[in-house]
Amino acid sequence: MDEAGDLDFGKTGSRFFLCGVLVAYDPWPLMHALARVREKAFKGGFIPQAFHAAEDKQRIRDMVFQAIVETGGFDVHVFVMHKQDVPATHREQLRFYTFVTDFALRMVLLRHPTEEPIYIITDALPVNSKRGAIVKGLKTSLAAVVPGRQFEIEHHSSGTQACLQVIDYITWAVFRRLERSDERSYVLIKDFVKQELRLDWRLVT
Repeated sequence: MDEAGDLDFGKTGSRFFLCGVLVAYDPWPLMHALARVREKAFKGGFIPQAFHAAEDKQRIRDMVFQAIVETGGFDVHVFVMHKQDVPATHREQLRFYTFVTDFALRMVLLRHPTEEPIYIITDALPVNSKRGAIVKGLKTSLAAVVPGRQFEIEHHSSGTQACLQVIDYITWAVFRRLERSDERSYVLIKDFVKQELRLDWRLVT
C-alpha cells in the first residue's frame, strides 16, 4: 500500500488523495527487475536507497517504468479521494487516513476471496505518530472482512521492498493524470490498474 497527495485540506494542499494497493502472489520478479535497473542506472556512482517517482530524474523514471511493464505479474487498485468532497467529519488526519486505508483494503479483499495468508506491507505512514491507532484499525477491519484468515501487517523501508517502489510509481502516475492532466506515465501502466474507484462521500455516514 502507498498513497499520493497530501493530508492538507487547505488551499495549499493537493486536490486529490490516492491510496494505491498492489496485489502480487510472487514479489520476486519485481525485486529482481528493479535490482537490475539499479545496477544499470547507478553502477560506479551514488546508489539511492530506493526509487521514488516524485524525486527521480526522468531518465530513471523511464527505466523503472519499462522494467515494471516488462515484468508484470501484479494487479493494482487505486482509490481516489477528491478532497473538496470530504465532509468536515472526516478531515482530521488520523480519521481520514484510517478510513481511506480501511476502505481500500476491504474493496481489494472482496476481489481476492481465497484462503491464503495475507501479507500487507506499507511504507512509512504519513501520520507516523499515530501508527499504533492505524494498525489497530486495520487489524480490526481485516478480522471482520476475512475472519479466520491469517494476516500480517508490516511497515518496511521502500528500499527493501520492490513492490512498495512499484506501487509508488503507479500511484504517482495516476495522481499526475488527475492532479495535473499529465498522462505521460499513466499510459504506460494503465493496463495494470484493475480498478480506479472514486469514493462517493454522499454515501458515507
